[in-house]
Amino acid sequence: MSQPIDQRIGQNLVRWRQMAAMTQQELARLVRVDVQQLAKFEAGRERVTPGQLLDLARALNIPVANLFDGVTSQLFDQALPQLDRHFLEQPEALELLGYYFMQPPAARRAHLAYLKELSNWQNTK
Repeated sequence: MSQPIDQRIGQNLVRWRQMAAMTQQELARLVRVDVQQLAKFEAGRERVTPGQLLDLARALNIPVANLFDGVTSQLFDQALPQLDRHFLEQPEALELLGYYFMQPPAARRAHLAYLKELSNWQNTK
């Protein structure tokens, strides 16, 4: 079931696609989904995965954060209640997530292990 955050991302996707003068068919082909799937994303009826967000941003030649324009912390709280709201309000949060999902799985695990170790080291000082 979609949530308000999915609808906001869908609205932004439509806006950026139109600004790029692309049709749904063109964008769907670039990100390797069918037109019906892209239409569901744009209507906010289906959630876009992080990897798909990156593919869409690359195809539109925009930062992935642009797809989150207008997303308030309230929308994040509704969609992701387990995340700390203050983390999502930091300017670097979406950029960090974007770079994380650009990495292959092995690199993600290595980065996560490094950050955990760094956190443990800082907590012992």
